[in-house]
Amino acid sequence: MTDEQLIKFIWESDKIEGISRMDLSMEVFYAYESFLALKTITIASLKRFVSVIEPGAKLRDRKVRLQAILQQMNGINAYNTHLAYTSLWPFTSCNRRSWPRSMALADERSA
Repeated sequence: MTDEQLIKFIWESDKIEGISRMDLSMEVFYAYESFLALKTITIASLKRFVSVIEPGAKLRDRKVRLQAILQQMNGINAYNTHLAYTSLWPFTSCNRRSWPRSMALADERSA
């Protein structure tokens, strides 16, 4: 993904959430870039990502179910992974924006 594509991706993710930024901080850009480059998503990496894109958002007491979803990403398609994640709603905020890369990973693995 080029820098321009990543910036467009971030803007679109924010737009879906009703967030309008006048500018995009390098911290947010690098958080997305690093998260998208991960080979494996862990609870720790997800929490790190969310702490940058939505400071103050906390992981709810759903770690066991979230871990199960992350472990299953290798065996289920992106749509089912997305449904499992969004029905869990693991963070107090930014759940839709915290999931795009996980969907992409699941989709790549199920292809």
